[in-house]
Amino acid sequence: MKIYTVLLIIVFSLTTNTFPQTEIYKDRLAQVKDLVNSTELIMVWRQKPSTSEEYQFHQRIYDLDMTLPGLDERLVPYPVQIDTSIVENNMAVATGNFLNGSFKHLVAAWQGPEGVTVSVPEIEFETLSWTNESQLSVPGGARIDLATGNFFGDGQEEFVLAFNGTDTTIHLQVFSFNPGSLVPIMRGTINDEHFEWSKGSYDIITGDFNTDGHDDIALLFVKPLDGNNLVPLRKNLQCR
Repeated sequence: MKIYTVLLIIVFSLTTNTFPQTEIYKDRLAQVKDLVNSTELIMVWRQKPSTSEEYQFHQRIYDLDMTLPGLDERLVPYPVQIDTSIVENNMAVATGNFLNGSFKHLVAAWQGPEGVTVSVPEIEFETLSWTNESQLSVPGGARIDLATGNFFGDGQEEFVLAFNGTDTTIHLQVFSFNPGSLVPIMRGTINDEHFEWSKGSYDIITGDFNTDGHDDIALLFVKPLDGNNLVPLRKNLQCR
C-alpha cells in the first residue's frame, strides 16, 4: 500500500483569456514551450512507496485543455517526476522567467536529509516533464518558502529561498542565472532575524514597492515578544 501526503497546488499562470463562443480554444503549449500564456498547474507532494520506508519528493504538471468536452478530461495529467528523499511535510514551488525569454520555468525546494534541496528543471514542452535538472543543497530546512521577482531591474527574474536555519534565524538567499543556463547562482544572503519555527510563523512576498524598476522582498513574520506575547513584524529588502 502506498502512503502519500498531498501538500499544495500552485497555479502556473493567472492569465485569464476570453474567447468568442464560435472560436475553439487551442492550447498554445501544443505549439511552443510556453508556460506563461497557457494554463498549467503543478502539484508537489511527498510519497512513500510500498517497498520503501523513505519518503520521496513528487511533482506533476497538469495542463488545461479546453478543446476536450468534459471538465475531468480537460485537466490533463502529465508524467509524475520522482526526485530525491524528503523529510517532513516541508516543501515549496514557484515559477519565474529565469532566462528572460518567452516562457517560465519552475523552481522547487524541499527538506532533504542533508538540508534544503533546490531544483530547477529543464521542462520539455511535449511531455511537460524533464530528465535534466540543476540541483543544489544548503544547510537548514525548517519552514521553506520560495518567491520570484526581477530584483536587479534587468527584465530577468531571480528567486529568493527562505528557510529557518539551524542557528534559529530566518535565512533569505537570492539566486540568479547566467544567460542560457538554469544553474542557480547565489547572489547574496541575509539572516539577521532570530526566529523559532515552533513559536511563530513567517512569509515572503515580492514586488516593486517603491517604483524604482526593481522588485523588492518583503519578509512578514510573527515572533514572541516579552514572554508569550506575539507581535507581527515586517522588513523590506532590496537587492543591489
